Amino acid sequence: MLLGGIYSWLRLPEWLGALASWLITQLALHGYPLGFETLRLQPWVTFEPRTLHADVQVTGFFMANPPRLKCRDRDLVRAKDVHILASVDISFLPRLLRGQLNTRPVAINIRRLFVDGVKLNMMSGATGEMNLPHISK
Repeated sequence: MLLGGIYSWLRLPEWLGALASWLITQLALHGYPLGFETLRLQPWVTFEPRTLHADVQVTGFFMANPPRLKCRDRDLVRAKDVHILASVDISFLPRLLRGQLNTRPVAINIRRLFVDGVKLNMMSGATGEMNLPHISK
């Protein structure tokens, strides 16, 4: 039992990375592959002002080339390590829960963004289109 708990604790970042990659790919990007090997997430809340903070670190980040282009290499972007420290004001949540929808945009404050080992793979696929401009389509 103890060994199973230790094993689970050590493998948790890999499991979270696989789960988050699958959720992002399937729900947010409609099957367009984006993911990471491991995910470490440390959220906390401060109450004056009401703010949600998150310290996120991922390893093995990748974003695939558009499948329709049939590129030689699988990935458009790959990064060895990404570390983000960000916060968002959540004072709008009580109004939202009462049904008083707030129309002001929610701003995410990125305090630190560290990216290491980036490989950007610009190329044209078998269709003759470049992969980077095609992402915006």
